[in-house]
Amino acid sequence: MTIKLDEQREWYEQWHGTDKPLLPVEFLKQQMRLETIATALEHLQYNAPLVIGCGSGDELRLLKSEHATAFDLSVNAIIQARQLLPNNAYMQADGMHLPFADNSFDLVLTSEVIEHILEPHKMMREIYRVLRPGGCVVVTTPNWRSFFGTARWLAEKLLQRQVSSDDQPVDHWSTPHSLTTLLHTSDLHVTQCYGAWYFPPTGLGMKRLPEKPLAAIFRGLLPLERQLRLAFPGWGHLLIMAARKGE
Repeated sequence: MTIKLDEQREWYEQWHGTDKPLLPVEFLKQQMRLETIATALEHLQYNAPLVIGCGSGDELRLLKSEHATAFDLSVNAIIQARQLLPNNAYMQADGMHLPFADNSFDLVLTSEVIEHILEPHKMMREIYRVLRPGGCVVVTTPNWRSFFGTARWLAEKLLQRQVSSDDQPVDHWSTPHSLTTLLHTSDLHVTQCYGAWYFPPTGLGMKRLPEKPLAAIFRGLLPLERQLRLAFPGWGHLLIMAARKGE
């Protein structure tokens, strides 16, 4: 199925306009994602950050700067983020056409976005353009080389259709190799690779294993999860890569 940008925008307006409380396991997974992004940002120096796909604003809270620039395809997402952090500059835009001058930012953060972009190479070229020399991009995306990737591959083979999170219309996951290649072909040089969430999936949609007892088990295993990040950074469900633009 081919989808147009306007159709994708309409889908996300509806998605962000619906109240979706996180299930206990999903909440833990998102906490590990944010924790790993914070690790990637920890030693970076920046004054002018940009967040692509700000969603409801979770990633914005990780930034050292109190005056970031952020945008999303969805107006509903922007409204939610502005309510959480009103001091930032917000706008509606898409990742393939960044409405900023060259060399405008010294940090670009984009989390769980690149897999939903119609033309990811175009987005990465735009990130390179708006980054200042020496600036850094931190990108996160689901990883095919994981328990989740294996489960999705099997489900798609059995069902003969795309199986995506919340049935999102575009959902192209990466591997460590493919994400590194995408960054390198845009003249962005990978400096660090992290992983997050090494536990297996617990279901799809409404068909899930009991959430509360599994969340309790996973919470007890979080110290192991953090050790697996260090030992096997390319095997987590989520890939987190930092890359730098040359001086």
